[in-house]
Amino acid sequence: MSVTFYLYRLKIERSEQRGLYEDTKSTPSEIICAAIREKPSNEIRKGNTWHIGNIELIGDNGLFFAFGRVTKSIAEKYDEESGDFLDEPQRQAPYTYVIFDLENQVCAVALKSKISPKVSDIANNLAKLLNETNNAKKNNLKFVMAEINDPHEFLEYVRNAWEIKKFDIEFGQPNPLDVDQDFQKPMQNLLEETGGSKGKTTIQGDNLEKEPIERLAAAAAATGNSASARLKQKKDSKYVTKRLSGNPATLATNEIATKDEKVTLLSQIVAKYQSIRNAGD
Repeated sequence: MSVTFYLYRLKIERSEQRGLYEDTKSTPSEIICAAIREKPSNEIRKGNTWHIGNIELIGDNGLFFAFGRVTKSIAEKYDEESGDFLDEPQRQAPYTYVIFDLENQVCAVALKSKISPKVSDIANNLAKLLNETNNAKKNNLKFVMAEINDPHEFLEYVRNAWEIKKFDIEFGQPNPLDVDQDFQKPMQNLLEETGGSKGKTTIQGDNLEKEPIERLAAAAAATGNSASARLKQKKDSKYVTKRLSGNPATLATNEIATKDEKVTLLSQIVAKYQSIRNAGD
């Protein structure tokens, strides 16, 4: 049976107020890994207790684990001996799989309808659970799951545009090491210095250059941020706004039962991410 994984960037947002026992030596990946290894459990919504379990190291840079919720329900049954109908309490524990690439901090979440019809709900609950870990509280930080969008369609609009009048790009606190060094890195440092969590920059002109926009848009996608361009495709056409959103990066696989299959999946996730990261080159 085919399973579809959705790619997210698992980010760390640090509070302006530093914790007394804050870990200043560990890398973001090490902090995330330590939080996952706590195998946290928490009742995020009444009657739904979420858990991380079945943690497995994949190769040198991957963590594979199960993520799900335990709920209580009533099963209506018939007792043959008494000849009566009974309401019998039951515990259900639907779960899905998550694989985390420590090197790039990319988190792939498998959609499973028994848990939620929307993978974004699963991802957000994972972030909420990680925020309840001792690691998060001790270091006074917040985990955020940012959806990675495939930028290729957006970049095609940019490359084929007759004219680009406006470009917007969002950025967050510094976390990954592969962001655009010329623009995103200083902007992220500014957010960290001011205690902000997210910012936005607008560039306007008569006809903006395409290559820098392509590079910035790919960097935004790779870091789980958004971008948009106000452009027209032909000389006589009207201006339209195209957004780097609504096109989530996904990867489908059939089997993930063995260690080798999980290692293969991790390599495919990394390759998919690299194609997004380098899409603007």
